[in-house]
Amino acid sequence: VKGAGLPKIDLIYGGSPCQSFSRAGDGSGFDGSSKLFWEFVRVLNEVKPTYFLLENVIMKKEWEQVITDALGVEPIEIVSDKFVPQKRRRLYWTNIPNVKQPTVNDFFEGNGFPSACNVKREFKRKTVFNTLTATYWKGIRGSGRPAISTEEGFLDDNRDAHRMLTPNECEALQTVPKDYTDCVSKTQRYKMLGNGWTVDVIAHIFGYAQF
Repeated sequence: VKGAGLPKIDLIYGGSPCQSFSRAGDGSGFDGSSKLFWEFVRVLNEVKPTYFLLENVIMKKEWEQVITDALGVEPIEIVSDKFVPQKRRRLYWTNIPNVKQPTVNDFFEGNGFPSACNVKREFKRKTVFNTLTATYWKGIRGSGRPAISTEEGFLDDNRDAHRMLTPNECEALQTVPKDYTDCVSKTQRYKMLGNGWTVDVIAHIFGYAQF
């Protein structure tokens, strides 16, 4: 994409690959797939939009500082558990002014995951899930991946009586419409949702933009 020939653009947003930044990745930083961040910077400089937003994972402070220096703004850390029961910590760099931390939604009262997925709503434990990742399709045994107890509802451990979340439940954890990813295989649905954003977090940030 060459930004110079494009018409005026109000907003550019994206997230460069996180695998070489992530603590679960290979640690290659800007030498790995995350080097595509510089393409985001190039497009920003060519297009000069009114607003921009970049999302990525929690990473080494030295890499975070490189991104901060390149974009000229400090990141905002937002955890998705303000919207859904998922401990998804992410960094957001944006020039949209005055973005505030979201307040806690009581999703256990029917405003989020339970009602959206028709999962049992009377829980002995109201536990928030670990982060949904792109490797969720590999299963849940011997891992910290989210699981649902077949007896109690929400759980975040590895008891025997438990099951994986369905693709629809993963969509709800990312506040994606039901069946939105139902155009690819089940494995690819899990990968897409694990790599994606919590939509309500993005909507919260965009709510501060004025066009």
